[in-house]
Amino acid sequence: APAAAGEASGASTPPKQAPPKQAPPKEAPTTPRAPLKEAAQATPKQAPQAPPGQEGPAKAPAKAPAKAPEEAPKKAEKKAPKKAALAKAGSGAKVPSAPKAKASPEERAEAARQATEEIKRGLSERRRVQNSGHPFIPKTWAKEFKPLLGSYRKFLQRSPDFSIVENLKGYTVHLAD
Repeated sequence: APAAAGEASGASTPPKQAPPKQAPPKEAPTTPRAPLKEAAQATPKQAPQAPPGQEGPAKAPAKAPAKAPEEAPKKAEKKAPKKAALAKAGSGAKVPSAPKAKASPEERAEAARQATEEIKRGLSERRRVQNSGHPFIPKTWAKEFKPLLGSYRKFLQRSPDFSIVENLKGYTVHLAD
């Protein structure tokens, strides 16, 4: 009787003989690395069952995700007419600015000259700005110069006054030698 008590507790001494293996239930996974869904449904001890009268609501949440993809296109269809109506009404809807095609060559040349002066001034006055590895960009570039000259980096690449040095964080701007 003392040996049987030691085997039952298993905490004080290791058992001399392994207990007989029981056949796993049919629903139990055969490998220890079974997916979590299968493990949750493996045995009644692991996955508690609802009382017989409440089986219906337990299955309802499983059907809810199937309806969600059908609802998503409906919401998108509702938003599209609202955006179109705002654009037609002109009620302050922001439109992304693109380079102006109607700007004269003189306007572009003047904007390029002003941008070059502003970049040179910024590079000389704010030398520590680029120490972090990010480029110096004038604060007024997006509003004043981008509509006429395009993106900042492309402008720098076209300009003979500046050189771009690539680094891990992006690039830095330097005066051409």
